[in-house]
Amino acid sequence: MAEEARVTRKTLVRMSLAVAALALIAATQTACDPMSGAALKVTAPEDVLGLSSRLVFSANQQRTTDDRVATLTNNGTAPMDVTNLTISGTNANQFLLVPGQPKTFSIAPNASATVKVRFRPTSAGNKFATLTIANDSATPSVDVLLRGVRAVSTLGSTEPQLAQLVALFGYTTNIGFTKGGVATTPTAFGDEVLSPYWSRVDGSQPVTLTPIAKFTGANTFNGATGRTPLNSATKQQLYTFPPDQAVDQTPGDGHDDSIYAENQKTFPQIASGGFSFSPTAPFGVYANIGNFSNDQYNRDDQGTTFHNLRFYPAKGTGGAVIANMWIVAVDVNTDPPDKNYDYQDQVMLLKNAQPASAVVAPKPGSSALDLTFDAARSGTIADKDGQGTGFSSVESNKNGTEYKPALIDLASGRLKITSTAGRTTAADNTQNNALQVVFDASQSSYSAQARIIGPMSDLTAGYQQKAVYAGPNEDNYIKIEIEHRVDKGGVFISVLREINGGSATIGQVKVASPASVSTLDLGILGDRTTSSLHARYRINNGAWTNLGTNFKPGNVTQYFAPQSFAGILVSNTGTTKTIVGNYDSFSVS
Repeated sequence: MAEEARVTRKTLVRMSLAVAALALIAATQTACDPMSGAALKVTAPEDVLGLSSRLVFSANQQRTTDDRVATLTNNGTAPMDVTNLTISGTNANQFLLVPGQPKTFSIAPNASATVKVRFRPTSAGNKFATLTIANDSATPSVDVLLRGVRAVSTLGSTEPQLAQLVALFGYTTNIGFTKGGVATTPTAFGDEVLSPYWSRVDGSQPVTLTPIAKFTGANTFNGATGRTPLNSATKQQLYTFPPDQAVDQTPGDGHDDSIYAENQKTFPQIASGGFSFSPTAPFGVYANIGNFSNDQYNRDDQGTTFHNLRFYPAKGTGGAVIANMWIVAVDVNTDPPDKNYDYQDQVMLLKNAQPASAVVAPKPGSSALDLTFDAARSGTIADKDGQGTGFSSVESNKNGTEYKPALIDLASGRLKITSTAGRTTAADNTQNNALQVVFDASQSSYSAQARIIGPMSDLTAGYQQKAVYAGPNEDNYIKIEIEHRVDKGGVFISVLREINGGSATIGQVKVASPASVSTLDLGILGDRTTSSLHARYRINNGAWTNLGTNFKPGNVTQYFAPQSFAGILVSNTGTTKTIVGNYDSFSVS
């Protein structure tokens, strides 16, 4: 029994030592294991960019900027200690912690603390560094990217340019130009997506439109920004900016070194409003008071049209597209030569949106597509007196000068268009007043036709013409026209097709007596079953005559799309002698 007792005591001692050892190991692991209950999350206003954690600064000259703040939150069940804050990287000396910012501190469970950083640049350009947050949480070393830009000055080319800002934010999007004065046409540049209207993607979430940069120069306007309904310039305001005044740092030195509180910076403050809305239909965007995503509303007093908003997909590392997020770049609509096409007067992020897949367009046969010109139609392209013609848009030209209302007159049941020398042929793309309707050709064949009042004895010089056309844009269409052919010495009815800017005549017949033509009907038929189009005409209400070969374009879906286009135009290409297209009716049936 005594021996048995000694064995039992020995066993108990060994067991106690083992338990103590295990407890010591466990305690040591608990002390060393950062996953024991602390969980660090870092947030900042810059999270709206949809990229990794970062702070973005801007400055003019050597002015120290506003502080940017990262918020550290302990989402765990145990206290968390921040053990060090360090700034490193290429331009580490141009960023600093705000004086008084502690480098070590503790954060209780479910509590937060802030880290404040300043940007103090010593030279112009983009600057890069990294703030490292050392701590004892489950993520013991967290990096926050520091990005800053110092402008040369505060006007024109001395401001940070759009491509420079996009790179500063961390996007890899191709803007297509690096300075102002380049993107002066409506043509898409770089990764730009051309869409006048947008739709919400996730119906359970709002759309947001957030300003991330504003470089508008010396002005005091409040830059009201918001959305518009489909095919309308009616403004539905989201937010405004506070008025701003320039302060010249060294008056009289001949150098613009003005400093602006809010007009020259990234992440500008707003004066009122918010960034989110919940549209139930396609919407447009307007910015800086009077600049629209639909170019038809960006016109000066001479009728010149401007492309003032450009939309780019937001792309992250390696060119990866961030779903349903868009960079919106604004250049304010001011008359040349003041307009500088730099597209950073305001830069915004549009989230939870996509190009409107189908503007709600009337189907062939709709009364909206039956234009008799016997009365004005509100909300449509206006003539010289402000009367709506019934046409929904003007086909863009390469110069943004497509609309000249002074040359359009709705009167006495007719629509009269006075010509210019512009034309759509080949790469010229200078046509004025190509008035068009949008219609849904995705589900049926269609006939687009117009009646022109004669006589046609006014066709005497150059390539004067009156026409009907159908197609998605100025480089892709089919057109039937009555024209004077200076090369052939007479008047002809011709059919022209264009594919990606390459033109060809596919039908032609001479008009023996232009003076005897009292009415001329020109038409284009789109046959959805054969995916082809062909032209026809009739003179003085006679029988319809087909003209030319069938046209089957390679991009046929654009001719039979939910948003298809057809319209009328006149031109006096090749001569300075203008003509008038006297249209009695137009329809898509």
